[in-house]
Amino acid sequence: MKYNRIVLMVLLALVLLLAAGCGVPQDEHDQVVADLAAAELEVSQLTGELTSAQAEASEAQSQLAEAQNQLAEAQEQIASMEEEIAALDGQDDAGAQLRELQEKTGRAVLAAEILDVLVKAALGAEDMSDEQAIQLFLELSSRVEESGDAQLQEKFQAVLFSFGGEEEGIDLVEYLIRMISELEAAG
Repeated sequence: MKYNRIVLMVLLALVLLLAAGCGVPQDEHDQVVADLAAAELEVSQLTGELTSAQAEASEAQSQLAEAQNQLAEAQEQIASMEEEIAALDGQDDAGAQLRELQEKTGRAVLAAEILDVLVKAALGAEDMSDEQAIQLFLELSSRVEESGDAQLQEKFQAVLFSFGGEEEGIDLVEYLIRMISELEAAG
């Protein structure tokens, strides 16, 4: 029996030695545990980022849908306005008459403003220096160009290039008075 006991103890010692020899070294075990903790933390962070990105994508989709709805509404409004314009154009030329009247009024106002500057500059008005008259004349030049009136543009530029020459100024004044008279007769 003693013999069995000794054999049993030897076998037990061998099993313990084998078990100890098959184990993972502690530093490797600690490294694997640390790597696992780091990976779990990274997964947690990435899950948070994914949730945030999904919320942002959902918000962007909502904004896109709203923008598309607004675009569709704007296109409907444009189509409706185009229909109204087409309908107005077909109604006894009321729209054309209105535009023509607005154009004539604009030309008459421009002519009156040019005459006012010319008269003040020619008479040497006390409240207007030569520099102010030139400045006003230059400001009016863009409106003269926009008027589309070739004669007015030509006569206006002749006054500018002659630096307020008397003959050019008289020619422009005569044209403006004639233009205003024609507009009044037509209106």
